[in-house]
Amino acid sequence: MMVVRNYIVNDVEYMVINGIRDYMPGMEAVRLLAHYKKGVGADRVMVFTGSSQEPSFRLYTSNGEVRAADRDAYVVLAHYLRKEGILANAAELVRNLGDEALTVAGSPVSSFEVRLTDHFLGRLKACDKASSAVA
Repeated sequence: MMVVRNYIVNDVEYMVINGIRDYMPGMEAVRLLAHYKKGVGADRVMVFTGSSQEPSFRLYTSNGEVRAADRDAYVVLAHYLRKEGILANAAELVRNLGDEALTVAGSPVSSFEVRLTDHFLGRLKACDKASSAVA
């Protein structure tokens, strides 16, 4: 089982996956995850790929395409880092994300946890494997 967190900021739903600790999804797996009927559902999928020293992430659209981060993505990242204890206090957020992190961390965000079963993880991995076999 794998736990992901979904955040809603300004009516956009972000799913955050720890790509270091858990599974690093490919484009096809992101599409399945983000699909509201076949997967979990999200407008954006953020894959955390960093550490407390250097927080970084990849942001995808629900179609699996890489997207440039905007302010709301950083709001989600700040909340995720604090929730996971990766960056626990305001000083660490500012040092790693810049001065805007203080306003970002205080932004209103709704969040919930989603548990992915081993069966669903197998489906995600199969999507990525089939995609790489075609390429």
